[in-house]
Amino acid sequence: MFSPGRCATTGCGGRPSVWPASADAPGALFLRFRRVDLPGVEILEMIQMAPEPGIRMRSWQWLEDGVPVRRTLVQERRVSNHVP
Repeated sequence: MFSPGRCATTGCGGRPSVWPASADAPGALFLRFRRVDLPGVEILEMIQMAPEPGIRMRSWQWLEDGVPVRRTLVQERRVSNHVP
């Protein structure tokens, strides 16, 4: 998901701090990470896998100094099975 020195999904500079979070939600993954290029900004991410293969939904809750300021919603669908 993340390459060294870059946050692949957000383009942030530096290495992100990522912690898995727990919740009782089958098929879901919860993450919490900080934007190292934006001091005081933290993102809570939920990735939900759909029952159909190749589909997932993601939501990000952006916090600035602990205050929710933005939400990002993404619905993803696999368009190719080709892996380089």
